[in-house]
Amino acid sequence: MKKKKSDRMAKQNNGKKEEEREILYSFWKDLPLLSVIEVTEKELFSHEVRYMILAILRKGIGEKSKKEEEIRKRHALTAREILELVNNDLEPKMKLQAMYFHLQKLQNAGIIKVVATLHEGRHNIAYFGRVAKNFFFEDRKKEQEKYENMLRETGKLAQKLNPKVSIDIFDRYIEKIIELHQERYKRVNEWLNTYEKEINIEEIDLTQVLSFLSRLTYADSGLTELYREIAKLVEFEIR
Repeated sequence: MKKKKSDRMAKQNNGKKEEEREILYSFWKDLPLLSVIEVTEKELFSHEVRYMILAILRKGIGEKSKKEEEIRKRHALTAREILELVNNDLEPKMKLQAMYFHLQKLQNAGIIKVVATLHEGRHNIAYFGRVAKNFFFEDRKKEQEKYENMLRETGKLAQKLNPKVSIDIFDRYIEKIIELHQERYKRVNEWLNTYEKEINIEEIDLTQVLSFLSRLTYADSGLTELYREIAKLVEFEIR
């Protein structure tokens, strides 16, 4: 009698654990397609392992379902699981403590989160996952400040070369460049909305595509014409 009761309780506990683990598989389908992160890629990914972590969490790992005997994709992984996969391609091998450091950096930037904390054995184990399927990295405020500083200093040089040049014209250049960059963001978003259905698949890393498209927009005719006009004021030839 006691054995039957014990078996029943064990079965109930196993069922509960399986229910708790379900979020490790299901959360991915509810993630937004894209999240804009207000930080530059260079600043955030100063260490290559952070790129690797994001790629691993995007790819996920396949696990066999106990109930349905099918392979399911899990995009939420523990620090040890991520570490093992990272170390497959890393020399020298990384320690677990260092992995937690990089995971914390990505958490602080709002790129990954703890999907679930499950009690396994004697420990509570955190499973990490992305907050979106794809990311677009750009600190627009910092980008704007950068252009303002560059153009103000360029304006000072232009006045030295030609005292007839008004410094006010560079304030207008700043406004125009900011306006053109805002238009650039708008076009990328319009493209994304147009082709959302086609690109919402795991095989395409939209983060890389958007990074490339963002660079392409620098070839915009309005921007290049403005840059040529500014270059003339400091007697710099653009070929």
